[in-house]
Amino acid sequence: MKILKSLILSLGMAASVFAQATTINFSSYSGTLAGVGNAHFSLAGVGEQGTPSVGNGYLYNSIDGSAYPTNSILKISFDESVSGVMFTFNTFGTKATTAWSLFGDGHTLISTGHLSNGDTLYNLSQYSGVRSIEYNNGGNDWYFGVKNLSFNVIPEPGMLPLLGLGMAGLMLARRRRAA
Repeated sequence: MKILKSLILSLGMAASVFAQATTINFSSYSGTLAGVGNAHFSLAGVGEQGTPSVGNGYLYNSIDGSAYPTNSILKISFDESVSGVMFTFNTFGTKATTAWSLFGDGHTLISTGHLSNGDTLYNLSQYSGVRSIEYNNGGNDWYFGVKNLSFNVIPEPGMLPLLGLGMAGLMLARRRRAA
């Protein structure tokens, strides 16, 4: 029983170690930006189409920085499920219709909320299984920007059982040596 408890504790600790933390600081980029690592950026709503632009530390809902016309939705999608999402957002005005939405597999809505004007930090780390984030200005031709996006890539589920088997083998070998 003691070995089983140790194994379960070890697996939990190993899973947290293998969660890969990523922070994207948009001030490191300029021009248009289609993606960084396993995060991909697109304009997905009504209005101007193309690859979002980066400037002044922000990823904008426009192909030309903070210039008009804009697109109503800036979408960030991930190759794998993520958790621990945090970002700073700025509406650059007082458009009260601007909202964030988190989606899981199959574009299933996880949660949504309103965004404030000015640089505001949003900590959505209580949500996991996130496959995309959408920032939506409600169809208004109004630009906004995201900066300092961070998230944790959730490890593949198949990796944990293999890790558990390896650890169990090590524990058995250790036990045999002690006997």
